[in-house]
Amino acid sequence: MWAIRNIEKVNKIVILDTTLHPDLSLLMKILLFLVKIPGIRNLIVSPSGLVMCMKTGVYNKKVMTEEVLSAYQAPFISLNDRQVLLKTLTSLNIEELNEIVENISKINVPIAIIFGEKDFLLASDMKKVRDMLPNAGYTILPDCGHFLQVDQPEKLSKLIAEFLA
Repeated sequence: MWAIRNIEKVNKIVILDTTLHPDLSLLMKILLFLVKIPGIRNLIVSPSGLVMCMKTGVYNKKVMTEEVLSAYQAPFISLNDRQVLLKTLTSLNIEELNEIVENISKINVPIAIIFGEKDFLLASDMKKVRDMLPNAGYTILPDCGHFLQVDQPEKLSKLIAEFLA
């Protein structure tokens, strides 16, 4: 959203596995519904819920070591930290997504779209973004799920570094 509203300050944009289209996938609608139910939302952002989400969103299960899981849990140890995560999940604003759709084609800077081939949550959303930005670079990482930075950190880092160079 910031880039849309401040495009004069942007030289390049990298879009990674994110919701930018108001026509949400069924799984996104289910997730957004579940995070509004008190008991379930607390479970989703609990340490065990975060582990479940990570294990579900990563395609290459071998990379899900205790060290990796601990790193993802660390920022959300306290109840207050988890409430911030919940606020992020529940603050998805369809009006802002509509604003993005209305204005994204006006962006006149290089754009790279990168997502995982096996991303069950947002692959369809990323294809909609590709359709909105036919001149953008478009990379689908094979054997990669929603968490690109976990499944293929070196490949992702290289793609981003090359694009931003």
